[in-house]
Amino acid sequence: MNRTEKCFICGRSTENGLDVCPDCFSRLPDCCKEKYTKLTQEEKRLMITSPLWQMRINANEPHKSYGNKLSLYPDKGVLFFSGNYISLENIDNIEFKQKVTNVSKNRKEALVSLDMYATIKTHTPRLSITEKIGVTNFVLKEGENLPFNTYKNLQAQINNWKKPVKVPNMTYYEACTLYMLQTGYTKEDLSQRRKRLLKVFHPDQKGEEDCAKKINMAYDILKTYAK
Repeated sequence: MNRTEKCFICGRSTENGLDVCPDCFSRLPDCCKEKYTKLTQEEKRLMITSPLWQMRINANEPHKSYGNKLSLYPDKGVLFFSGNYISLENIDNIEFKQKVTNVSKNRKEALVSLDMYATIKTHTPRLSITEKIGVTNFVLKEGENLPFNTYKNLQAQINNWKKPVKVPNMTYYEACTLYMLQTGYTKEDLSQRRKRLLKVFHPDQKGEEDCAKKINMAYDILKTYAK
């Protein structure tokens, strides 16, 4: 009989010999899933639970996309990278590199393919992770040089970021756990859960003030995504 392993973060059952459950695993950046065994438990825990890695963004927030793997939300101070919405407060440096993968020549020009990569260095935890963000194809005429890195302006904007970012003290995942809700909940569901929780934990009901603050904090996070 196989022994059931428990996720070291949430305690639910794990799969495929991992030490985290499928839900927690899905919260890791895509490029880190491929190198999962090289991560320490503390690095996994921080990326899965820290608000710095789990920022929530509405679909209608103003942003600029660079393909389908990289987007900048300047008003929120958030970078979408490798499947995660990461606070710019957590990015010490970002660097873009291009690599020639194919050159097809004819008489006076060449068709060149470039793979584009982005590497970010974070401080919580201290990591350097790289993701392939796209492929660029262009015609290079005789006597021309390779184009300069097209991400130069974005790289400077992120690395010179000065605007303070308001990072929540609770992740969306933690808020859903507190309210015992899954995605697809309605405003009515959320309101009813809040009333029930405050009825028990509000200071006026001999509850703890910190508990009431967490209930209200979770409500502020969840109400944006209610149906």
